[in-house]
Amino acid sequence: MDEAVPPDRTPARAPADPDQGAARGGAQVSAQPQAASGTAETIASFLAAVSIFASCIAVAYRPGRVIPFALLLALLAAGIGGRATRLAACAIAFGGVCFVVGMAIAAITDNPIF
Repeated sequence: MDEAVPPDRTPARAPADPDQGAARGGAQVSAQPQAASGTAETIASFLAAVSIFASCIAVAYRPGRVIPFALLLALLAAGIGGRATRLAACAIAFGGVCFVVGMAIAAITDNPIF
């Protein structure tokens, strides 16, 4: 026999899944929304990358002439800030190391420094 549900009673619902989010009592997430990177941050990243590239080139070709401009680009990238601050800091440190290594190589091999 079929039992009919009386019209005044509704069928029981399944309990809600507790892992469906913070709104229903689930676990909260620690993710923070990220703002879209602006044009200045993109330019700062590009300047830091160009600074690293120029420092690499300057180790073998006139370090006294090229590396100061590479360091200037890295400092400019650090001044702009944004998400590229770590890359700019690495570019400054890398430029300093390349300056010392490039000057030492130029002095040992009797190549021109400027």
